[in-house]
Amino acid sequence: MQSPVGLFFHAQDGICLLDRSLSVKPIGLPVEATLATNGPVTGAALCEDVQEVRFSSGGYTLVYQYLLDQWFSWKVLDSAGASTPHASCCVALVSGSPTFHLLTTAGQVLRQSGNLDADSTYPAQTFTSAWLHFAGVQGYQRVRRVSLLGDYMGRCAVTVYGYADYESGSSFSKSWTEAEIDAMADKGRVQLQIHVPTQKCEALSVKVSTSPAAQADRSPNPDTSALGVRWTGLSLEVGAKRGHSKNHSTSERK
Repeated sequence: MQSPVGLFFHAQDGICLLDRSLSVKPIGLPVEATLATNGPVTGAALCEDVQEVRFSSGGYTLVYQYLLDQWFSWKVLDSAGASTPHASCCVALVSGSPTFHLLTTAGQVLRQSGNLDADSTYPAQTFTSAWLHFAGVQGYQRVRRVSLLGDYMGRCAVTVYGYADYESGSSFSKSWTEAEIDAMADKGRVQLQIHVPTQKCEALSVKVSTSPAAQADRSPNPDTSALGVRWTGLSLEVGAKRGHSKNHSTSERK
């Protein structure tokens, strides 16, 4: 499937992307288990208006958002609550608008009708970084601040969580309302900065959650087609801990 970012194809190793630099990237690792359970890709479609490439596989539609480099999936159920196997998928014009369609193995054509309705909960955009290490010697690291940079794509609220020293629970968090994000967007970019309260750590991981909000004041419905923020940069201000031999015993310091 050809797209603005390159050519997508299903190989023996999974879904891959031949990008504009002619490099092959195995982008399908996050959905490898779904493909293994439901069977190979039977169809692919480019939904350029929402920056997505969609793949039919068994009873699932696997959706790759290529601007955010994120995967999610749809599962279509029949009236009895059973999964509907997909034979293929495509995008066709309906009243002049490109619309996503699924062809089931029973010969039915299913057409997407709109986005999420007013009663639906739109999933937050979330990403979590790997564990970041900076010190060559264990225990000699201090992280003072975390900064995020992104492009404003739609009204949203943002929460950032920090995890230290491989703990599953967050050690700090900070949130910004949609009004605060709007104020930054007026300047063209979204720039967030978090002061880390517990700075001494061996490793740090950052989780960023972006939730769409109403596009107009007092509007009850979120904009389910907006991307919120397209994150382009993550940086940390780091330094060394004060003193020497922070992890050494008394006898080893002599």
